[in-house]
Amino acid sequence: MFGSDYLIDDEGDGPPGLPQLFKIDYLGEKKILALEHATPAAFDSPGGPIQLDDRYYYPGSLGIVPFPKPAMGEWELRDSYVISLARLPSASSGYCYSRRIMYVDKENYFGAGELDLYTPQGALFKSQLVFLYPAVIPDSGGDSVELLSGPNVGFLVNFANRHVTVSPVSGGYMDIHRYASPDALMKVVR
Repeated sequence: MFGSDYLIDDEGDGPPGLPQLFKIDYLGEKKILALEHATPAAFDSPGGPIQLDDRYYYPGSLGIVPFPKPAMGEWELRDSYVISLARLPSASSGYCYSRRIMYVDKENYFGAGELDLYTPQGALFKSQLVFLYPAVIPDSGGDSVELLSGPNVGFLVNFANRHVTVSPVSGGYMDIHRYASPDALMKVVR
């Protein structure tokens, strides 16, 4: 997609396309190291086109992923469900992955971004990490309603090509009146 390491099938964080084309297996529960409550200020500026904000990330270079500094937030061991998805033999010819392993957080059912993708031959191809913080939806009627995936930064590490794609997502759509009210939806439809 757009010159990155992402494919269209990487964007759904679940069964891409039609789930009936996949054999889905529950592999059990594991503790996964994740950064799910990152420092909100770390998402205010993703940095420049060559380097992420150096207040929150160690520098990356050829073959080195720009990894979060302690200022980005505390890592947590999260209880997660581990799920394997593999294309059914009748639908696997020419498909880009032999299987994907998803790690779904037991508390919020959000795929914490941890995802492993395997080549058609079965070798580890890519891994995805997403660093995020659950953001409170503004003006949600006095309730502290959390948006599971607020602003975040995703890393897709492509082991086969020794490359990484970084995709920062800002909190620009957090205005509930502008982006989630019936009036706003009518403006989008126009």
